[in-house]
Amino acid sequence: MIFAEGAVLLLTLIAIFTLVLAFREIYLSKIDIAQKRRQIDHSLYEVLVLREISNKIGYELNIEKILEIVLASLNKLIPYSVAAFMLLRENEKVLFRINLNEKTGREFVDDFKSRMLTVLNGQTKNNFVLTDLEENLDGEVLDSQKEGRAMSFWTVPLVINSRGLGVMAVASYKPDLYTGEEMKVLEEILEQANRTVNSLEKLLESEKGKLGALVFSLIDGILMFDEKQNLIIANPAVQKLLGIVPHDGASIADAAHVLADKIDIRTKFEESVQGDRMVVHEDLLIKDRFFRLIITPVKNDFGQVFGGVILFHDTTPGKELERLREDFTAMMVHELRAPLTVVRGTADMLISDPKLAAKSDGKELLQTMYGSAETMLSLVNDLLDVAKIEAGRFQVDKTMNNICQVVKEKVAAFSPLAQEKNIVVDLDIADGCPEFLFDKTRISQVINNLLSNAVKFTPVNGKITVKILGEESSVRIDITDTGEGMTPDKINQLFSKFKQLGSNKDEGTGLGLVIAKGIVEAHGGRILADSHPGLGSTFSIILPVVS
Repeated sequence: MIFAEGAVLLLTLIAIFTLVLAFREIYLSKIDIAQKRRQIDHSLYEVLVLREISNKIGYELNIEKILEIVLASLNKLIPYSVAAFMLLRENEKVLFRINLNEKTGREFVDDFKSRMLTVLNGQTKNNFVLTDLEENLDGEVLDSQKEGRAMSFWTVPLVINSRGLGVMAVASYKPDLYTGEEMKVLEEILEQANRTVNSLEKLLESEKGKLGALVFSLIDGILMFDEKQNLIIANPAVQKLLGIVPHDGASIADAAHVLADKIDIRTKFEESVQGDRMVVHEDLLIKDRFFRLIITPVKNDFGQVFGGVILFHDTTPGKELERLREDFTAMMVHELRAPLTVVRGTADMLISDPKLAAKSDGKELLQTMYGSAETMLSLVNDLLDVAKIEAGRFQVDKTMNNICQVVKEKVAAFSPLAQEKNIVVDLDIADGCPEFLFDKTRISQVINNLLSNAVKFTPVNGKITVKILGEESSVRIDITDTGEGMTPDKINQLFSKFKQLGSNKDEGTGLGLVIAKGIVEAHGGRILADSHPGLGSTFSIILPVVS
């Protein structure tokens, strides 16, 4: 009996113990499930916040937007009375964005603000005071009747590339909060955001360096302003053109002042940026040069305009080319009109009086007409030669010739013309005059042109020296005069089409030196010019000796 009762008691104790263990396992399981659920919720919260940051900031280095996103989502993660962030501004102020999650007293907010400011000053090594804060308050209203200070306070620094930029903090009337996993999640979110901005900043700095090198190497002037019309970029070309140097406080007002009597640059800039369109202004005259002004808005990846660029493109060379074309057309009309008039007039006379050709006067008229036709043919041949040279189709017919003999013939041909101006022509030939392959007709044409110019630009009683020098695998012909000489800028234009230099301008196309250069280069040689004002000029032909 006693044994039976003892057995029943033992079974009852075992059953109770089993139930306790079962309930303990169930309780522990519920705790474990709750912890896992919280971990999942935390991970989900972290993913959602980071995705929202990524979607909303894109490639902008805007830490303020990141903090606003985190601030707006905090009530999904932790309970709080007040949450806020402080962020350094470029104007040496501090943005203080605060959100009241419940009615909060002034004492609470003032104490919270002071504690955050202390943390900020310690982190950034500044001495900001409350008047430096640009406060922006959201959420619930302040309750002047509510008393008490924060019983729970948590803060985290905001650091980008080792630069302290601000702090974020939360506080609550309730004690012993902000010690759990939630705060680690929040810290991880901010740390991840910091790392992302760090990487983006380094990437953008690298790209900015490449872009800056490109902009600063451009020959076109570049000015860039932000949406507040503050100067961001002024490359060396525009600094030289306008005298504008980037400095603190530089703005579009600097450009407007320089260009005040030429264009209302501020209005043009606003027209482009506010209208979101390109604005072009032609023929802006600055320092005797013409520029095309192109103003375009600058946008980010989301199509938001955050500034504008002004480009100064020098169109002076194009205008000079157009003027040269017009001058050349007028010159050709003039050059061809005179011989054509002679040919036409003579032809009319011969048609009117067929017997005139047999008379002595008629023969003179025919000779005049022949000379006029020769002049026109020469002009046309010059134009054809230049066209072939520019098209790369100019050809020479090389045969074995003696260069000294060619030079002697040309000097002899020009001696009578030189004697009319009492000009002495000296011919100096070095020992050994090579025979080699060259186009005798074309090289004679080059020497003819150079001697003609030398006689034309050498004053009465002057001197022309022609020297032939044999060099290693080449021959050099120097033709030196005692004329007025030229400045370096004119020397650079000597072999340009349609340029006629010097004070003694005779009729002609001005194509002689262009053709001479083409002929010499077609032989694989070079033609050089050396001149100084008042000291005369030397033209040199260097030809390779090819047998």
